[in-house]
Amino acid sequence: EGRVRRDIKKAKAGGWPADYWSLPLPKETQRYVADYMAVTIISKNLEDYQLDHILKAPPLDWKTVTLSTNFSLQEIARRCKMTLEELRKHNPALVLGIPPIHEKKYTLYIPRDHELHLAMSLKKQPDPDIRWKLKIKGLSKSSRMLQYLKKYGTTIQIRVKKGDSLWKLAKKYDTTVERLRHWNGLDKKGFLKIGQQLKIYRANVRVYNQLLRAVAKRQEKLSPIPKTIVVKPGATLYSLAKKYQVSVKKLMRWNNLKNARFLKAHQKLVVSAPTA
Repeated sequence: EGRVRRDIKKAKAGGWPADYWSLPLPKETQRYVADYMAVTIISKNLEDYQLDHILKAPPLDWKTVTLSTNFSLQEIARRCKMTLEELRKHNPALVLGIPPIHEKKYTLYIPRDHELHLAMSLKKQPDPDIRWKLKIKGLSKSSRMLQYLKKYGTTIQIRVKKGDSLWKLAKKYDTTVERLRHWNGLDKKGFLKIGQQLKIYRANVRVYNQLLRAVAKRQEKLSPIPKTIVVKPGATLYSLAKKYQVSVKKLMRWNNLKNARFLKAHQKLVVSAPTA
């Protein structure tokens, strides 16, 4: 769409024919509209093309919902009671698998029955999960984000045009001058040449998932999940204390036991500190 719009604008400026069929478009783009028109004509006249045995799928019953970009796709899918894969299938325009985080709002297509779940959820809790904002927007300038962007992000190749500077490009692509230098091996002076090719790495669902894992690991180190076991017949607090290298007093405190003899076979027992 963008390519066609630019070529129409260029044709009008040059005084050339600006209709679709006169534009100097790549063959793939030229054929796209023709293919689309052909499929439309065939689908409306299946009998004429001996394709009347094909059963048409029922029309999609969905609603458009506009939300703040502070709502991640994962959260919306959870609130809609559908999988992330299903939500993305209905919203192929979100190629990167994340909201356009440089905008304030975005629109999604959601099947009507799932949209009811979302509406009820938003009525109960209208505010988005703050963790998305912290993980993506809050870490956007961190060194970890820089590392993940280069390793897992979507690569965009751009060419320097007349009047471009690192500052202008950084602002246009919502990144930083430092990152542009780092990604493209530029020195501090950062002089650009017209036609020079630069790399930019954008956040996508893989970057987001890596951030999730990193934050989860950090939280696990700060607040380790207590280890729980099922007591086997014949085990005692003394034998378990020795096995897990803790004191009997700690086992009793963590499990609210008033007497060491109260231990029973098959009961669940916390054997590591519930808090850091």
